[in-house]
Amino acid sequence: DGAITAYYSENTDTESRFAEISVTAEGLPPIIVTISQEGQALRVFNLNVLLQGLYNGNGTMHPALDETGNAHWGAAIADKITVELHESSNYQNTILSVQGVDLHTDGTAVILIPDNVSGSFYLVVKHRNSIETVSAMPLIFSETPVDYNFNLNTKAYGNNLILMPDGWWAVYGGDVVQDGIVDTQDMTPVDNDSGGFQSGYLNSDVNGDGIT
Repeated sequence: DGAITAYYSENTDTESRFAEISVTAEGLPPIIVTISQEGQALRVFNLNVLLQGLYNGNGTMHPALDETGNAHWGAAIADKITVELHESSNYQNTILSVQGVDLHTDGTAVILIPDNVSGSFYLVVKHRNSIETVSAMPLIFSETPVDYNFNLNTKAYGNNLILMPDGWWAVYGGDVVQDGIVDTQDMTPVDNDSGGFQSGYLNSDVNGDGIT
């Protein structure tokens, strides 16, 4: 006659998890107690964004190539991006950062966000050699799915998108050193790699053709 206390941490995974405790007493058969803990529910976030460096025309991108001339992440994936949510009342506070998000050649990406991330946040999109781009206004995360499309320059903070020749808007490319500015500093690694005839999946290869 007594109590057994189980201590456990938060389940940060999306899958449920289980633990079995075997309770034994002399002269009695063991009793198995099963404890279950639900996983976090997920909210679907649909993003549309195009990258200037990989732009292929008609609202599409070509996949970033490697030294073999093949698509580095597969034929349907343009490249990987990082998606962040920043608190609207305190932009310096990053609530969520999801790295290695597949950005498809049609400009779409799907991010699964824990359901407990709720409120008003600025959306930030980062790419290995593009300008960091922020949504013009905070997004409200309260239901699912949540959608955002950088299809107009007014959708980006400071109108920070470039108009492509066929009328589509894209994130500025060329920020090779990732300091938030495209300038002569970005040309140093490009000059070095091009002088060495470097090929492959390189940050200095801004147009993603596998050769700097």
